[in-house]
Amino acid sequence: MDEQRIERLLEENKILLEENNAILKKLHGYQKWARFMNALYWLIILGSIFGAYFFVQQYLTDIGVSPDTIRTLIENPNQLFLKGIKGGVIE
Repeated sequence: MDEQRIERLLEENKILLEENNAILKKLHGYQKWARFMNALYWLIILGSIFGAYFFVQQYLTDIGVSPDTIRTLIENPNQLFLKGIKGGVIE
């Protein structure tokens, strides 16, 4: 009687292990896609920022704001409010 019970328990365990393995494989696949989509998300955000910078840079140069001025404003934004901008150039 004990051998039959052990055989039945082993068979149930085998079935449960196969189901668990299938679920884990699906979760691993979802995790791969989530990681890929997260990387794509950040590439789109960072690409948009750099693309916007290069797009706007042309127009800023046309009106007389140099890249050095932009860099200075990014490093110390208080200069914009303390000194002001006249004609596109920081005083």
